[in-house]
Amino acid sequence: MTNAGQIVFVALLLFLFLMLAVSSSYPSSATAPAATISTTATTTTTTTTGSSMPNSSLPYQSYMDGLVVVAWPSPAGPAPKGIVVALHGCAHAALSFVTFPEHRSVVRKLVTSGLVVVAVSSTEADQFGGGCWDGLPFADGNEDIPHVVGLLTDFFKLNKDSRLEALPMYILGASSGGTFATLLASHLPSSVLTKTVAGVAVYISPGNREVLKALTMPVVFVHMQKDSWASADAVARASKLVGGPVKSFMVKPKPVTKAELSLKLELADDAAATTIYNSLVKDKVIGDKTGDLLLNPRSVDAGTIAAIAATTPFLGQDRSLLEYLNACYAQHEMTDAFIDDVIAFLLR
Repeated sequence: MTNAGQIVFVALLLFLFLMLAVSSSYPSSATAPAATISTTATTTTTTTTGSSMPNSSLPYQSYMDGLVVVAWPSPAGPAPKGIVVALHGCAHAALSFVTFPEHRSVVRKLVTSGLVVVAVSSTEADQFGGGCWDGLPFADGNEDIPHVVGLLTDFFKLNKDSRLEALPMYILGASSGGTFATLLASHLPSSVLTKTVAGVAVYISPGNREVLKALTMPVVFVHMQKDSWASADAVARASKLVGGPVKSFMVKPKPVTKAELSLKLELADDAAATTIYNSLVKDKVIGDKTGDLLLNPRSVDAGTIAAIAATTPFLGQDRSLLEYLNACYAQHEMTDAFIDDVIAFLLR
């Protein structure tokens, strides 16, 4: 072989070696392992990336870098009754349903009722929040509907041995996610995801008026007394448009209590709850004797909320504290109020 031929041969071998190395660095979606399942309050990680997920007292499983978060009923209990697709509001993501107190409390009730909760993130959201849902009908180019259909289709494939596709599917959404819940329900079944929606829970949203008539399954609205967008009148008008059984519940303001602070924020002890309560009183956020909110929590300086939350460690810190306070104020926030009634209505 001439010198020129030897050079060409060596170059060819190097090229083939580099191509093999590059191709092996990309995981195959067909063979990538599913996420690990957390059975205790430990960090859950997605094994395809190794990215860390938040600790939560609620066992959960994460897929696709946290874009899909799943909470399962206890394997020691009866077989699951159905699947709930959970849709976050703006500035949130799928992980909010296992991170923040009102979201987490709703999911805990759902799984103890025998429902598999599959929370998904919008196209605009990253792992930990940021994105609203597309509010357009599918025919007008909604980008989130094919996005969610794709995520759910992949999830069902990864869990085909669990036969989840045979279970009834419900949709629960809050705020922007509540509007999107009505859009998604009106689109399914589709040519890709051939599942009929068995019921829809719409939180702090009047839904999308253009599709409500197409919803012949049970639809339940949960709205708040002080909410000017998803107001009692707006929800009443939306309820009249729904094509199937419909029910609504209105959440009224309630006082902040040490017991609920301890329960919702999952604090270490009663002393921690007392510290936070006293700090809220000192900063004139709540009344000393009653615990009633003296102002809209969203109007409180962010630094004040952060400083109060920093007095004791808990998951979510200032965002968790603010979510609980917002729920007490009853203006526009995810809430676990009436969750037992919502479940009973959907499963009837």
